[in-house]
Amino acid sequence: MDNNYFPDENNALPKQPLNEDSPAGAAPDTSVAAAPVISFNDSAPAGNYKKPRLIIAIISIVIFLAFVISGSVLLVHDERDSYYDDYGGYVSYSSTVYTGSNSVYAYSYEWTAYRFVPSYSGYYEFYTTGSLDTIGKLCNSSGSQLAYDDDSGDGYNFRINKYLSGGSTYYIYVRGSNSSGGTSLYIYYD
Repeated sequence: MDNNYFPDENNALPKQPLNEDSPAGAAPDTSVAAAPVISFNDSAPAGNYKKPRLIIAIISIVIFLAFVISGSVLLVHDERDSYYDDYGGYVSYSSTVYTGSNSVYAYSYEWTAYRFVPSYSGYYEFYTTGSLDTIGKLCNSSGSQLAYDDDSGDGYNFRINKYLSGGSTYYIYVRGSNSSGGTSLYIYYD
């Protein structure tokens, strides 16, 4: 390493290096002090920008996964996977539903679970409308069935009325009795 680029032991300004064209033994030019050369990695090629991009990508992935794990980001399906119920019927988890009217699809002999988190504690009514024969059941977040209905609603639709705790997670399961089709799921706070 060339010590001409670093301050001496008295912390004086760095010495001016000899010019290659200077004659041998000539004194260095002391009229202008040379600026110290700072290099963090002498072997790094110019334009080495890949490491910061990689670090930013890793940090972005970690933050995204933290949101997914915490439930702040809802992907295509809810936190549960699809499975077969006790009767051999397929259960798939779909999106979150809200009070008011929700467009849903009822599959024949196949449950679709919709996540519902009530804003307030009280009685909530769940029902479908239309010509499709629907069956519904309501479960808490651990999967325990709270209510089940087949034909208490208008026509052959289900109707469930149940007291729910505000802020808790529930699942309303909907399926077609003997055919599939789109229907409207209504949720009202009494």
